[in-house]
Amino acid sequence: MGSKNTSTKRMKKFWKDYRNIIIFMSVILLVSIIIVALQPLIVSIISGDPALAAEYHYALSQVNHLSILWLFIVTLLGSMFFIAIPSDFIFIYYIFNGANPVYTILATFFGVMIGRSIDFGFGAIFRKYTLKNLMSNKKDFKKRFRKVESSLVFFGNFIPMFPIEFLAVFIGTTRYKYWKFLAYNSAGKIIKLIIMAIFVKYLLYNEANILSFHFFDFVKGIIETILSVLRI
Repeated sequence: MGSKNTSTKRMKKFWKDYRNIIIFMSVILLVSIIIVALQPLIVSIISGDPALAAEYHYALSQVNHLSILWLFIVTLLGSMFFIAIPSDFIFIYYIFNGANPVYTILATFFGVMIGRSIDFGFGAIFRKYTLKNLMSNKKDFKKRFRKVESSLVFFGNFIPMFPIEFLAVFIGTTRYKYWKFLAYNSAGKIIKLIIMAIFVKYLLYNEANILSFHFFDFVKGIIETILSVLRI
């Protein structure tokens, strides 16, 4: 009975301490879900315009043909908070259908990082007109948010449906250092992409060879590609 009361008190204290953060994250998660849900409607509107429909089908055909350039473009655009395309599904599609995993990882990584940097910059530029203005009197919220900011940026990459694009906008309003945002975000994203590529290519696609030397060849391929790009 005593342990139950202790747990209840801890839960109440956690809610009291982090209530604003929980509410904030719930709101932006809801917004993210709404944007994803509205995408079929947006596609139908695009399909209704002949010029837009032609451009859309051209881009779609390039993705179907595993164009690395268009993977970069789509992931860049999809990482902007006002578009929010789930780029992970496109990444998986490329890997599963035999696209070069090194180029696929690099194109997705740089596309996502540029898109999220734009989100961060939007929040920084329009600081006076964004959520920071609504939170200006909530010093306790900002103090507690500072403690979990870096963790959210890093681990947000691994949480399904986590609205990290909206989080990037908000963090841009909090005077968070851009280099820290880029470092934590880059680390989380590149680790996730490598894990996803290994899982799809060597577990789903290659008959569970994840423990074989394919992993060594995969890492070796990444290093060789980087060296060739740098002409070392």
